Amino acid sequence: MHRYLISFNYKGTRFCGSQKNTSRKKTCTLAEKLRDQSTHLIQLEASDLQLLADEEKSIQGAIETGLEYRLKPAQPAILNLSSRTDTGVHAYKNTCTVELQHPEPDKYYDPLTITERLNYHFVKRNLDIRINETLAVHPNFRIRQDAYERSYIYQIVATSQEFYNTFFFQNVKNKDYNIH
Repeated sequence: MHRYLISFNYKGTRFCGSQKNTSRKKTCTLAEKLRDQSTHLIQLEASDLQLLADEEKSIQGAIETGLEYRLKPAQPAILNLSSRTDTGVHAYKNTCTVELQHPEPDKYYDPLTITERLNYHFVKRNLDIRINETLAVHPNFRIRQDAYERSYIYQIVATSQEFYNTFFFQNVKNKDYNIH
């Protein structure tokens, strides 16, 4: 099992905050289905699709389902967020950690692969989240306790939609993700 630090940004307009709102028990079966190598989203039953939609209402749920579906780790992907935001709040840079176990023994996920697959997933699912960077970190690294600095910027922006879109996603390279 390897621990990764993920840096990301998002437009919170369509999200109900960063923290997950659904119970872990409910999402365990969905996570198992998403990790199944043969599962495609269009094959999910209506109740699972509704649960997926509920998961994707929070930033944490959206990232966790992206990890489950695109990477297929051997164990559930459970994020530890560095901070929380409320409904409708945007984040220019936020971070989280996740422990991922590759399904093949003695293998690990390349951090760039994690970034690219998650960004591909968010584009395909039309989710306003982008991963800026993923780093492999020490197994004892703790996202909240080991932070040496935190800063918050509160801004009210009144500008064009084009600038707004560019501002939030400017750190993400404009790539054509050809991941299947």
